[in-house]
Amino acid sequence: MLSPVHLLNIARVVMEEGTWGMTSGDNVAGLELACVWIAEGLMIVGGSIYMARGGLTSYICCPDCTVWFKDPTKTMSYEMPEDLDKVVHDLKGLNLKTLHHLTPLTGQKPASLEFDIFFCPACSTFGCFDLQTVELIQKKKKVETKKAKLIDRLLLPKEGLADLLK
Repeated sequence: MLSPVHLLNIARVVMEEGTWGMTSGDNVAGLELACVWIAEGLMIVGGSIYMARGGLTSYICCPDCTVWFKDPTKTMSYEMPEDLDKVVHDLKGLNLKTLHHLTPLTGQKPASLEFDIFFCPACSTFGCFDLQTVELIQKKKKVETKKAKLIDRLLLPKEGLADLLK
């Protein structure tokens, strides 16, 4: 069974005779069986690629020292600004001074803004950030948190890294 030649011989026999059938009585064989096998193979390979890609995209690799990391170094929470679009626009343009004009979050609010900073834990010369809205939704006896990304892993200039860690 471990030899490719034996496996191909078994597949050839199964392809001619089939091993399972539909309710109509005949075994599924030939072209129909080949289509089933191709579909199964595509699902296995496609699912594997999808899962691996999902796992890899949650990590960040520092280009300077090639260390992989995924947890934010610092998270700052702010009250929801009146002009959210302007804040997003400014931060996408790397105008980090915008953060100084936001009101830090005290306590819990129904809606807030979360700014996650990611720095390489080994060299601290590489960083990026996420910006997301956080919404607290009351459901029966518990509160659910709903987050929506506004900016995803935008690279930070090296000059601004020290200011953000304060």
